[in-house]
Amino acid sequence: MTSKRIWRFGVVSVVITATIGAVAYCFADLPGGALDQSRRTVPSAIAAEFPARPLASLAGGGPWLNSPALTPQALRGKVVLVNFWTYSCINSLRPLPYLRDWAAKYRDDGLVVVGVHTPEFGFEKDVGNVRAALADLDVTWPVKLDSDYGTWTNFGNDGWPGFYFIDAKGRVRHHSLGEGNYAAAERLLQQLLAEAKGAPVTGPLTGDIGTGVEASPIGTTSALPKPMSDTDKPIALRRPNAYNPTCPSITRPRESSARMNGISRAGGR
Repeated sequence: MTSKRIWRFGVVSVVITATIGAVAYCFADLPGGALDQSRRTVPSAIAAEFPARPLASLAGGGPWLNSPALTPQALRGKVVLVNFWTYSCINSLRPLPYLRDWAAKYRDDGLVVVGVHTPEFGFEKDVGNVRAALADLDVTWPVKLDSDYGTWTNFGNDGWPGFYFIDAKGRVRHHSLGEGNYAAAERLLQQLLAEAKGAPVTGPLTGDIGTGVEASPIGTTSALPKPMSDTDKPIALRRPNAYNPTCPSITRPRESSARMNGISRAGGR
């Protein structure tokens, strides 16, 4: 083999290795996966409790995709499930089958699912990339782009995926962080919808329907903590520290108990 052929072989090997690494780490099969991978520092949350007016905390910023901007007036009387996520994060992708099913199943009962897309990487800030990802992932519910972490900070969120269950009176009734507990989460949604309608909201719970990258290894029957009742005081949320975001890809090992429980915490905890 001549030196020129050896050189070409070496270049090709490096290119192939780099390409495989980019695909594994950044989901290059999703829009924007081969672009800027630099992380940003997540600002420290300023709220020691859930926002007193969570629907107002959704207003401003944006833009919004799949919907005009949702105002508190537009969401008045609705049960709202707010999901903080980002499209290249494996922990954010696995809950999507459940959100997809709940959004369709309970739409007529008054449920509104709202995605808040808070990016980890630079390419996730690009509106075109996010719009393409929503189409590829069949995300049809309203999604607010939160590239400046304004809504994330207002809610005191500190990991992907984060879920906030807001009742028809505009109060946060429960918060959870990470994957799993889907059956318990759905029962909570049924409870909140029943309170709003003044009539039972029942039906078969969504099973383990995720496939491919959306398949969840985590059981769906664990119980959530008891949500506050209609007369309870609001739930306090601890003030998180300032973290650096990190979200494991499909091929990265689960390096902490938080990740093993389906949580991508800012800072990798």
